[in-house]
Amino acid sequence: MSEHNVTQADLIASDDRSNKACYGGRSIVRIEKVTGLARRVMREAFVERVATAMCTFFDCKSFSTDLGVSVECSFFGIASNTVAAAIAFEMAHNLILEWGCVYKGGAPTFSYRLGVADGLKTMANREKQNELAEVQRHDLDSVTSRSLEKKKELQRELGTVAELSVKAKSTSDHDEDDMASMKFESDNESNSGSNDIDRWNIKADFSTDDLQTINLCNDVDENIETYMKREQTKPPNPNEIPETLAEFDGKVEPETKPPTPMASCWKSQMQLVHFRTTSEQVADDYLVQHKIKLRSGRKRKSTIRDKESYRRGEQDSSKIDVRQTALT
Repeated sequence: MSEHNVTQADLIASDDRSNKACYGGRSIVRIEKVTGLARRVMREAFVERVATAMCTFFDCKSFSTDLGVSVECSFFGIASNTVAAAIAFEMAHNLILEWGCVYKGGAPTFSYRLGVADGLKTMANREKQNELAEVQRHDLDSVTSRSLEKKKELQRELGTVAELSVKAKSTSDHDEDDMASMKFESDNESNSGSNDIDRWNIKADFSTDDLQTINLCNDVDENIETYMKREQTKPPNPNEIPETLAEFDGKVEPETKPPTPMASCWKSQMQLVHFRTTSEQVADDYLVQHKIKLRSGRKRKSTIRDKESYRRGEQDSSKIDVRQTALT
């Protein structure tokens, strides 16, 4: 139903007309007696509360008409929503009557039916609060995501500037080294006392330690024997773990991400609030266009005489799925 409401919200929002009655409709549920059709139908106290709950569930309004032999409950507002509200109301009304017949006596039955009706009202209000909280959380996540993206973009820009600065400094240092090298080579060419190794930049391929150890004045065989007696380098063990790998004994843990909350059907809190306001406007414009005038009847105070039956009714209200036959 939420997805359907989103579609309706987009459709109505695209309409520039101030009068939204064209989107309105009316669905009627008639309560009659199964036996003794000529007898007057008593308006049960729980009926109005169930109707109020359905109006909250499906974003519409309602009024009732006492016709004597029947009572009509009319749901008006966005046409498709009124149909869903009427179907859910009929189902809930019949279930409450059926479940209430189990209790013996007027007080337990009356209290139980009120408990179910009030339980439905509580469920409807909680659903609307959760829907609003969900879309608020969605808006907050969107703002946080955009803020993080801007921060990453700024860091990338700063990193690019720093990289260009390092490259420029490296190029400058390289030019200075080239100039110093050219000056050093020029000085060496003008110095006639330099030896061949320095002038031609030839590096020795032996260690000076070998010259100190081997006496060039000794016999060739003695030098070879002395060189062979040196301690040979221990061959590497192929099974030995390199020190760089042996130091790393940590376990690589897979990267875990927090579960992503289910996205809301509504794009923003403003869209949801605007839809709820518009649904009320559609209902009001429908009454004006069809010249329906409502008047408030006498309010009757309902007293709960059996609290235990009332609490059972509140618990059983959760068994009623008002979305079971709703439009999707």
